[in-house]
Amino acid sequence: MISFNNQNDNIGATISTLQSDINNRALLVHTHSVSNVTGLQGQLDSKATLTQLNNVIAALNDTIAELNITLAEKIDEAPQDDNSYVRKNGAWIISGEATPQYKVYTALLSQSGTDAPTAIVLENTLGQTITWSYNGVGTYNSSDITTATQNNLYIQFSHRISSKIASAYEHNTGGASRVNISQIEADLITPVDSLEKGYIEIRVYN
Repeated sequence: MISFNNQNDNIGATISTLQSDINNRALLVHTHSVSNVTGLQGQLDSKATLTQLNNVIAALNDTIAELNITLAEKIDEAPQDDNSYVRKNGAWIISGEATPQYKVYTALLSQSGTDAPTAIVLENTLGQTITWSYNGVGTYNSSDITTATQNNLYIQFSHRISSKIASAYEHNTGGASRVNISQIEADLITPVDSLEKGYIEIRVYN
């Protein structure tokens, strides 16, 4: 009889626990207030849609593709020789060398008649193409050197020995600088054309 009563007590306790657990769970059919539903909809609306997510991914893929193209172009610009190069400050330099303190343009210039000087470019690290024009008898000038100012331009000029005297100098009116070349006869007065093998070096310091 004692054992049977104990079993009844255990069964009663189990039923009581199950009933309490059931009471703590939501009914299969239950209601929400309008504010509950509106709040939930607001949270859902604030989340990115699948379309928006796909658009972001597509934009990122486009950016990566553009960067890969730019990288490939820069690699193609690298000098093709036996040296090892690294890219620094927008230019390729030999690995292990000191960073250049200036960019340089060197060329051999020649001119005849009223034609603009022609240039055989030996080196150009300025990052732009330099063109030359005829400005009158015995006077010629370069295009503007965009990175050159009154404070960072160095010019060295020489030419084949002859009866003519030629010189190069900076021209600056407050913006970018350019280089002017003038040539005169040995009388130091008369301008004259036909520049012969003019060697010019233009440095633009950092």
